[in-house]
Amino acid sequence: MKKFTLDEAAYGRITRRQLLIVVSLILIAGAIALWLDRQDKDFAIDLVSVPVLGLIFGFAYYRALKKRGNLVRSYCLTIDGNRVTREMADTRTVSLSFMEIKEIVRTMRGSLVVKGEGRANMIIIPYYIIDRFELEGQLLELVPAGIKQASVFYDKLWWPLAIISVAMAIGVNKFANKPLIAICGFGCAAMCFLIFYQLWTSKNIPYYSRRLSWIFLVWSFTMTWFTISRLIG
Repeated sequence: MKKFTLDEAAYGRITRRQLLIVVSLILIAGAIALWLDRQDKDFAIDLVSVPVLGLIFGFAYYRALKKRGNLVRSYCLTIDGNRVTREMADTRTVSLSFMEIKEIVRTMRGSLVVKGEGRANMIIIPYYIIDRFELEGQLLELVPAGIKQASVFYDKLWWPLAIISVAMAIGVNKFANKPLIAICGFGCAAMCFLIFYQLWTSKNIPYYSRRLSWIFLVWSFTMTWFTISRLIG
């Protein structure tokens, strides 16, 4: 039986890079909002409220990263005979036998996803796991078919979609053209619902994150209602 854990130092470097990306997204979204409101009579209020909201969101994300650090320290992947088991604090334990493993996928960054039956039954193995090459060798013994490469869309386009989602939410309030309002509003609502579904059905998400996923569902319905009110108003 072999146990694998995550490299905390590598995770720290990744966290700093992710925080930089999120701060950049907040700055971009704030700049777009202020540019759209530049001729609005309440522009002075927006000039204060937009940065404050950005700081609140950035601080909340920083707190979330610190919580995830505790999960990283508790992450343990065990290969025992013909079974792979992932354990992590405040998260459902996932265990797959070699008969249940459908495929193993490598993302562009090098993380591995061991897929079972259905998207809920999968084990995500971050690329900063210790003794990664030894781990891959043991996984290949269980699944001789090899490790597939994940699609570029899955691995690279999440952050452009995040920017588009924020821009859509702003567009619902700022555009006067009804087709554009419909595209932005329903598109943003659909993205929020997709995020909720992904978080709620995943076994690789901590319990507190699954509880917070309801925010995305509420926001999805809110965007739908607001969009409809703009279209009929």
